[in-house]
Amino acid sequence: MHGAAPSVRVLGRFQVEPEARLANGAARTVAYLALADGSAGRDEVAEALWPFAHRQQSRANLRKSIWQIPDGLVDAANGNLRLRADIDIVRAHEAAAAALSGEPIEFADVQLLSSDVLTGWYDEWIDAFRDDFASLRVAALETACRTLIETGRALLAVRAGEAALAADPFRESAALALIGAHLEQGNRHAAAALGESFATRLQSELGLRPAPQFAAAVRRAGGPVRS
Repeated sequence: MHGAAPSVRVLGRFQVEPEARLANGAARTVAYLALADGSAGRDEVAEALWPFAHRQQSRANLRKSIWQIPDGLVDAANGNLRLRADIDIVRAHEAAAAALSGEPIEFADVQLLSSDVLTGWYDEWIDAFRDDFASLRVAALETACRTLIETGRALLAVRAGEAALAADPFRESAALALIGAHLEQGNRHAAAALGESFATRLQSELGLRPAPQFAAAVRRAGGPVRS
């Protein structure tokens, strides 16, 4: 690939830049490598993408897929495959690590952590990657929300809290963090409304009541407390 440095997006909709039309096997190979932090062994990729094929056939499928990938995007030397591109999920992992260590993150980082893995793809090999990243990003967004409150960046704290709660609508600690962000912003109405809607959802869909500290946060916001 010539010109602009290539990039691969696996958060949200799959995309390769500069734009390239990839056959199914080639796209899946690139996506797998991106999710594997940019590199993986040939046998690992072949077995993951074609789990029900005989080893010889899965290896042949992989060779064909590699041949269909634009020149320069994948280094296929020896028994390993390496993606030569900027990978959004690698940057997302870096942002998550920063957030979880208590460092304030930026708007672009919150955006990265707000998307799920390979939206619209349902291959079984994606499940483990998707579940791992979902747990990581929710924890990172919630922690970022609290850190941003402490550093006086209430607007971005609200965005991080909203993204955390959107990813896990029943996560009480994320709802608490978002209530705190609304209060830091001086938006008691939003904080009270969130407390009421979250308690209602928890009760109606899971048959659970919020913990006492949640009720206390709702009281501080001036909202009603469900018993």
